[in-house]
Amino acid sequence: MKKLKEFLMLLIPFAALSTLSVIWFAINTQGGVRYLQLMFADSFFIIALMHTFVPPIIISFIVCLFYKLIVSFMKIKMTRKIDYIILFVLSLIPPVIYILVMTRTFDIVNNTIFTLQIGIIVTFVFWLTELVNKIIRKHFFKRPADANE
Repeated sequence: MKKLKEFLMLLIPFAALSTLSVIWFAINTQGGVRYLQLMFADSFFIIALMHTFVPPIIISFIVCLFYKLIVSFMKIKMTRKIDYIILFVLSLIPPVIYILVMTRTFDIVNNTIFTLQIGIIVTFVFWLTELVNKIIRKHFFKRPADANE
């Protein structure tokens, strides 16, 4: 049940931000209906969306991976909540730099929504990795995940 709550704590904000992003773009452009048509009918739209999201996600993931490696090698103990907060904050830095340097767009609401979405995606990947790691250790090594430390 705890894992379901954690999953929903990541899914619900992401869904809300995605909906807010579509609504914000539809309100601020003259062709809001055209935007929705592009989203569901045009295959190029999906490719453009991938080119927008993939580079910042990869860079954020690498930054967070370095953080996890440093914490692991230094054997720093912290709670999961603190660890995920740090991961989330670290995953926000690369998209901000990406937006300012690469795209040069200064729509504060859209950029904030985009950055938060990237942060949630990267945090979700690390959460999912930890979950899969515990499942593998439990089923294949027949001992608790924390017993090997």
